[in-house]
Amino acid sequence: MAARSKARGSKGRPSQSRYISCCSWSGSVVPARDPLSSNILRAVSASGPLDVWAVGTSKNPFTSMTGGLIEHWDGNAWSLVNGAGGALYGVAAVSPGDAWQVGDHAGLALIGRWNGSTWEVSPSPSLAGRLFAATAITAGDVWAVGQRHVSGVGLRTLSEHFVCSVELYCFCGAGGGCPNPDPGAGCANSTGSGASLFHPSGSTSVALDDLVLGAAELPPNQLGIFLMGGAQASLPFSDGRLCVGAGSAGVFRYPRQSSGTSGAMTLGPGIVARRRSRSPAGSRPEAPGTSRPGTATRPCRAERGPT
Repeated sequence: MAARSKARGSKGRPSQSRYISCCSWSGSVVPARDPLSSNILRAVSASGPLDVWAVGTSKNPFTSMTGGLIEHWDGNAWSLVNGAGGALYGVAAVSPGDAWQVGDHAGLALIGRWNGSTWEVSPSPSLAGRLFAATAITAGDVWAVGQRHVSGVGLRTLSEHFVCSVELYCFCGAGGGCPNPDPGAGCANSTGSGASLFHPSGSTSVALDDLVLGAAELPPNQLGIFLMGGAQASLPFSDGRLCVGAGSAGVFRYPRQSSGTSGAMTLGPGIVARRRSRSPAGSRPEAPGTSRPGTATRPCRAERGPT
């Protein structure tokens, strides 16, 4: 059974959270950013039992300044996490390496994103308003809603939509032993689901070389590599499938890296520069102005919805 609740704290006391266990509620005290502040948790979202986010506001009684309050549950305890600034009213957890928070800062609607290690402000329409809630359908399809202020008119509804191409690892239908109960993800791994390769920022221009790739839902604390090749393929690879083929340019392996506790890895920017720096003499480099085969070609964007 899943549930979420709104927890309020009073001045001088930390906020409290509650969760359902064996059909009954049990309470836990979460740490307060400032024991003298008025702390309120306003939203909660989880991608799993070891990855729960709660966000809210923390108001200083002396300055009346309101900032954000972010707490994370790792399965054992709540901990404070520094945010991207602003008051927070909504949160949407996608995976241990990906989450969204919404609110407002300096009179403008605010959207922040978790990249597995830090919260950063995500580019979005600069509108006078406040976002109250967010939900993630997939890693590349996120909605946020709230209100905006129209000069001379007053408050109106506001919706913002994040759209991003997401390239999944080989589907089961790609052929060969690839058991996976989730048809919308790659070959199932020890987490019980399949990993996904997504395109959080940048373009596919070789000249700009600003593309950033991310992999989420990976087994935690395991070594992994990114591969780049000149063609797509579907070949047996360990207990999964290899989707990158040599083509005319060969297959290039980037250095190993750990998936960390969040089960996520990133590569870029500088993907092409690193490839060229390791290319043997006589190999054919990518032509400036072209796109890399097999990567996402639609840029991620945030857009304002109808009001």
